[in-house]
Amino acid sequence: MKTSMRNSLATKSLVLFVSALLMGLSISTPAQANTSKRCTDGLIIKFGQSCTYSGVSYTVYSARSWYPTDYGACSGKVYAKFQIKVVNKSRKIVKFDNLGDVPSSSSGDGDECFNFSENLPGTPDSGLLPGRTKSFVNGYGFKSLKGLTFQLSIDPFYTYSGPTVYWTK
Repeated sequence: MKTSMRNSLATKSLVLFVSALLMGLSISTPAQANTSKRCTDGLIIKFGQSCTYSGVSYTVYSARSWYPTDYGACSGKVYAKFQIKVVNKSRKIVKFDNLGDVPSSSSGDGDECFNFSENLPGTPDSGLLPGRTKSFVNGYGFKSLKGLTFQLSIDPFYTYSGPTVYWTK
C-alpha cells in the first residue's frame, strides 16, 4: 500500500511538473515568437518591431540622444541617432543605395549627420549577401525631439515599388 501511495505521489508530482513546464513554455512562447509583420505601404509600427518585405527584415530601434563632435557635419539644436537592422533572408543581394530614410519630429524632418569619428558614416553603400545581417547607426539633427518618427522607403532589389514604413513610439 505504501508503494502504491508513493507511486501515486510520484505520478502526481510528475504531472504537476510537466504541467508547470508546459504552462511556462506557453507563457514565454509569445515573447519569443517572431513578431515581424509584412511591410506594406503606410504601415505604422513601434520602434524595435520588425517588418519583412520580399524576404528582407527591417527593424528601426528607438532613438538615442547624442551630440556631434566638432568633426560632424549636420545642423540642429538637438540630436538623435537610430539603429537600423536589416536581415537578408532572401536569395538575392540587398542593395542599400535605394533605401530612403527620413526621420522627423513635430518640428520637421531631421538633418542627417555624417560623423566618422563617432562611427556615423551614413547608410552603407555595400550590398548585403543572402543569409547575412547588417546593423548600422545614422545620426540626425532636429529642432525638437518631440514626436519622433522614422520613415523608411524600402526597395532592396530596385523594383521601384517597395513600401514606405513608419516607426514610432
